[in-house]
Amino acid sequence: MWRPFCEAREYVRSLKLQTSAEYGDWSAAGHRPSDVPASPNKIYEEWVGWADWLGTGGPRPKRLSKATELLPFEEARAFVQGLSLSSQRDYFEWSKSEERPPNIPSNPRQAYGAQWTNWKDWLGLRLATIRPFAEAREFARSLELRTRRDWVEYSQRPDFPRDIPVYPESYYTQKLWQGWSDWLGVYQEWNHLSIASFLDSLKLVVEELQEVDLYLILSRNGMLKRRWDLSNSHLLRGLIGVRTAEEVERLKGSVVTSERRGDGSAEQAGVGQVSDVVDESDLELGRRARLGTLKNLEQLRSLDRIAELRITDDAEIIEFLIENRVAALWQAFFDETPGFTVEGLLGAKYGDYAGRARDRFLEEYRSVISLPLPPEYAFTVRGEWTEPNLMQRLTALRLLRLRRLGNWSGVGAGKTNAAIFASGVMNAGLTVVLAANATLEGWKTAILGMFPDARVHVKDPLSFSPMPEGRNFLVLNYESFQQDWTEKFVPKLTDGHRIDFLILDEVQLARQRMESRESYRREMVEELVVRATTRNPEIRVLGMSATPVVNNLYEAKRMLELVLGQDLKDLPVSSSLANAINVHMLLKRVGLRHRPNYEIQTEIQTPFLDGMHLLDELQRVAAGNILALEQAILGPKLAFLSDVVRPGTMIYTHYVSKIIDRIAEVVEGKGLTVGRYTGDDKTGLSDFKERKVDVLIGSAPIGTGVDGLQHVCDRLVFMSLPWTHAEYEQIIGRIKRKGSVFDKIEVLIPMVALREDHAGIWSWDDLRKRCIEYKRTLADAALDGTIPLDKIMSKEEMHRRSIAALHEWIDRVKGRPPSPAEPANPVASA
Repeated sequence: MWRPFCEAREYVRSLKLQTSAEYGDWSAAGHRPSDVPASPNKIYEEWVGWADWLGTGGPRPKRLSKATELLPFEEARAFVQGLSLSSQRDYFEWSKSEERPPNIPSNPRQAYGAQWTNWKDWLGLRLATIRPFAEAREFARSLELRTRRDWVEYSQRPDFPRDIPVYPESYYTQKLWQGWSDWLGVYQEWNHLSIASFLDSLKLVVEELQEVDLYLILSRNGMLKRRWDLSNSHLLRGLIGVRTAEEVERLKGSVVTSERRGDGSAEQAGVGQVSDVVDESDLELGRRARLGTLKNLEQLRSLDRIAELRITDDAEIIEFLIENRVAALWQAFFDETPGFTVEGLLGAKYGDYAGRARDRFLEEYRSVISLPLPPEYAFTVRGEWTEPNLMQRLTALRLLRLRRLGNWSGVGAGKTNAAIFASGVMNAGLTVVLAANATLEGWKTAILGMFPDARVHVKDPLSFSPMPEGRNFLVLNYESFQQDWTEKFVPKLTDGHRIDFLILDEVQLARQRMESRESYRREMVEELVVRATTRNPEIRVLGMSATPVVNNLYEAKRMLELVLGQDLKDLPVSSSLANAINVHMLLKRVGLRHRPNYEIQTEIQTPFLDGMHLLDELQRVAAGNILALEQAILGPKLAFLSDVVRPGTMIYTHYVSKIIDRIAEVVEGKGLTVGRYTGDDKTGLSDFKERKVDVLIGSAPIGTGVDGLQHVCDRLVFMSLPWTHAEYEQIIGRIKRKGSVFDKIEVLIPMVALREDHAGIWSWDDLRKRCIEYKRTLADAALDGTIPLDKIMSKEEMHRRSIAALHEWIDRVKGRPPSPAEPANPVASA
């Protein structure tokens, strides 16, 4: 039973808390009595607002007449900022109360028009000024804490300084952060003897650890401190590549020898040079990437061996390792991997940590398989009634339990059907789907294929009228949230209807790439989420994307905030490995990811095309002009395309200007018809799927939210490659996915090269392809926990190095030595 409202409010006011955020921190720290709710706004009918609850609102504002005009924007904003509201949701709740004067609008964005900036500005939310590193570290050391666990516990105290980051290892740059020993003033001296001892312990488990496991263990043990940069970069790089205890032993000998010698020579080869080109050893690392799989049930015991060998006692790492193994077990059961059975798990004798992973998985698994099917469920495959798969059942179960979830499963895993099934399981009266425009009819078909009696309304939200009983789906495109009428329909939808389930398909399409600029689309989608949650606190929200991280970590943070309904202010997003791993840990904790295995044979061809005749044109390409470089090397690729294009071919080009029209001319010159799917022209997709045109030319938009190509296309030609491995997989995944009618697909990547016997080869396309195969960008680290180590190049840096290599190649052709101003670069390989 909850304490009566007035008594609870009197008690809370005595605490002198100033904001709802402080109330949340106080509640989370464990000081809250059990009869005082953590979310009083959801419990008490008498609820007025946070200012009233905390006693910070001052005297009750005088009610003004209905005829009173709105206050000027600056005065209204100053009044609102005095309320100490901490979120858009708090404002909406307050605006419905008697406390809001009529001269303060309930919808300030609409009321003030061009004067409106954003909600942070309106509410007066400002990022706290973080104490400089040296001062913050001095404070941390003064506490005389011993471990990171001690620090995390201390940070939950109500008097913890707000200008000290809870996660200093993520906030401060790698140049400043030296590990927890340095932060707390508790030192462990790493020398050749302690490193050797550590590696001896690691030998027993290294084959069973994932890359992210190794990184976390090394970093939290203080072994990746800046002053150990060379030797331990070498150590991390070596550990990621090894698979056996013998290889660890050889690595130990290398580290110890170089440490004793003190010159770091063994480590410096290939380490610390951001501009190094990707070589064969890097590609091998890419091919051997450990992506969260288990070979057998015996590997679960690595958790217990880590505890026995005291490799780490960090509670957060151990919890993550357990979560990782639960996810790996689900992946094995999704794939029906031989040897993975419930009986096998039950029969194995595990220790504490492995036992926890097994028990956590089995509890979820039993709940998943016993999940009742909705009575109207009618999904069929080729005319036969088919049960939902395990991933789809797990999605529904976690939404029932957690309410907010991310599904980061790979292309073709069945995320759409998982979302529709979850809507049925939760018996949602109204489900709202936000999706890419090209997929709206596909969503409608999929919904009616599973629940034939559902009412599905596509687009035109202003005319939406749901059935009072039964299942209703409103399917909208993201473009609906950037129209002149958007500000009218969002309040109308949320005030007039109770949304039970909100699905954000390809959630990255509601993106915000830069911290300094919030897009109108993003802001309006967020307003929908906030208003819907205010109307229905029990709402479920599902975000779906196979590529939740593409451009930068800030984009991923904002996506997670949208799905979770939380302000992740303590999640740093500058481009560092530590921050990428923190994002990875959060993605894993709040979502699920199934990487489907396909039986379709894939043949990838990478023919080299002679580009020697392009030498003069390439030398004229201006520094930094990547588009001009792509245009310059297009000619030989067009000649190649003319020989291989046929009906059922999809052609991809990342760059469009003065490229896509030339591609279309070549295809049409072969007597074939062409459809297009680009940012400006999406008319060709349906015609290609209906075989009304022979060939489809697509750019970046073809990589997300497009289904049905697997029925008509078995040949893909890359005329200009994308920039990341995730995008590359997404594009191939358009035709390599469940439901394909082909036994084999072909992927053709023509690569223009300049070749001379004594000068070697220069190829921009080959460099691009190698960087994709390396699959070790920050995006890959955040999504799958692969460690990019030292070779992360921006597009601009890759272009600069490639052009420099071209000029070095020309010098070699002419017999000149490299210029001393620019060191030789192995982009051009001999």
